[in-house]
Parts: sequence; C-alpha cells; structure tokens
Amino acid sequence: MRHNPLGRSPARWFGRAFTLASLALLIAGFSLAASADIYQWKDAEGHIHYSDKVTADEAQHDRTKLDAKGMQKTFEEGAKSPEQIARETRLKELRREELRLLVEERDHDEALRRTYHGQEDLAKTMDAKLQTLDGFIKVTQTNQQRQESILEHQHRQAADLERRGQSVPKGLRDNIDATNRQIAAYKEKLRNIELDKVNLRETYKRDIERLNQLTSPQESPLQFLFDWTQAARPPREPAIVSAVSCQSAEVCDHIWNVARTYVLQNSNKPIFTDSSRLIRTLAPVNDGDIALVVVRILGKSADTIFLDTRCRNASSGDELCAGDQVSAIRSGFEPFIRKSLGLAP
Repeated sequence: MRHNPLGRSPARWFGRAFTLASLALLIAGFSLAASADIYQWKDAEGHIHYSDKVTADEAQHDRTKLDAKGMQKTFEEGAKSPEQIARETRLKELRREELRLLVEERDHDEALRRTYHGQEDLAKTMDAKLQTLDGFIKVTQTNQQRQESILEHQHRQAADLERRGQSVPKGLRDNIDATNRQIAAYKEKLRNIELDKVNLRETYKRDIERLNQLTSPQESPLQFLFDWTQAARPPREPAIVSAVSCQSAEVCDHIWNVARTYVLQNSNKPIFTDSSRLIRTLAPVNDGDIALVVVRILGKSADTIFLDTRCRNASSGDELCAGDQVSAIRSGFEPFIRKSLGLAP
C-alpha cells in the first residue's frame, strides 16, 4: 500500500481542505464589501459556524468578529439567559460584601504595621488599657460600697420604725428601692468592665499573632504587593455562585469549619487569615497559584458563607481563574458542604 504522507485518508484531507478553502473564499467574498463583518462561533454541538449575520437562535453563543484576513478582530459575548443574569447579580452582591471584609482586614493590618514596632509595643499598650480598666473598677467599687452603706442605714431606719410599731413611710421605701437599683447598676458595670478586660486580652492576643505574621519573612516579597481588594475575575469568568446559607449558629459554625477544610484541600497556598468572618490563603504570586478566600456574611435571618478564588494578576492568572480547574473548585464547594451535613448532593 502506498504511504500517505498526510497521515490521514485522502477523503478526510480533501474534506478539510475544502472547508478551509470555503472559509478562505467566504472571507475573500466578504472582504469585497467594506461594511461586512464575519462572525465565528461554536454551537452547542461543537460545530464551528461562519456568517455575516448572527440570527436570534445563535445569539446566545459567544463569538469572535474576524477581519478580512480571518484574524480575530473583537470578541462578543453571547446573549445571557435570565438565570445567567440572576447568577451574575448574586455574585456581584456577594463580592461586594467580600470586598468590605477584605478592606477591613487591609486597614487593620496597615494600622498594626504603622502603629507598633513589635510585640512589646502591643503588650505595653494592652497593659496601659488594662490599668485604665482597673482604675474604673476601683472607682465603681468605691461607689458601690458607698451605696451599700446608705442602704444599710436606710434598712436600720425602717427597722427602728417597725420596732416602734410605726409603718415605714413611702418616701423611705422609695429611697431603699432606688439605692438597690443603683447598687445593681454598679454590679452590672463591674461585670461589663471585667468582660471588657477579657475581650481586650483576646483582641490583643490576636493582634500580636497577626503582627508576627505580618512582620515575619514570607515565601515571597510579592505577598504584600498583591491587592486582595482588586477585582477577582477576568472578563470571561463563569458566573458560579459558591455560597451556602445557614440559620442556626451551630450549623453556621460547622459549615465554617468545613469551609476551612475545603480551602486546605483545594488551594496550593497555606492559610494566612483565619478569623470568625474571614479565611484566606497567602496571595497568588506564581502563574499556577490558586488562592482561596471564604467570608461569612451576617444576615438578619440567615448567614451566607461564600467562597471565592484569586489567581496571579497577569494574563496567565486570568486564564487559570477562568479555566476548568478553578471552575471545578468553585462548583464543588456547595456539594462538599452538603455532604458534610449529611444532605443529598
């Protein structure tokens, strides 16, 4: 048998040659008319089409406009269905809240780096605030003791009247009630100050840990040059809403912990922020880095836990975040959460 240097059957080769020749003739024909545009698109079955018109039936497909030489001139996005529009609207809403939390984190981090030189500075500030609160406690305790002395005197007055067979006048009873209320208010104030001290210690503990993170050497000096508040999606990113809602605090806390596990399993970057409202990895600085961020958005009747992705700020990163791998991560978030809750996918 004679070897075919084309590596395929003559019929298939001539068929492909005919298709390319037809395209060339089509382009040449349209180029004769200066005002004519040639569109190229792929239908639902994967067939490539070329035409100078896009009918209503084909308007839902993304398409490219070709120049007279058959080169891509512009890209046009296909018409969107109501479902697509609804998803994109929801995605914008979630990302708006995500942005707000990321801005809060950025501002807090900048304030820490700008205000404190290290852990010792933070510890001194905490000690000074604790001393101030201790001063409030002493003043409040003194006022409480004074009211307790007044109350003791009022009770003796009432007891003396009763021993003499006299009724306690209304004015004295009202004074006793008012003194009791004042003592109760001081006790409540003391409880609140003690709670403030606990919260202050916890806050400064988190701030010290965060400052150590921010000032410790990172795997790349580009970490802090990455802007997490920058738009998270390239123009052709699929509108995938990776979000779940929850009502009870117990269920929401469970989902939050599961979301952390999902981040660890699907990102090639370690977690850098892990708070009650925000989980995010280190920034993506290389072409293949897939960074993840999860935010807990508080609502009146339900909270929403939303996962988003970040890739390197470059054309390669845009391509990665718009690709199948990242789409699978985003699409897999809700089924992963549902499985952890014992729900059907």
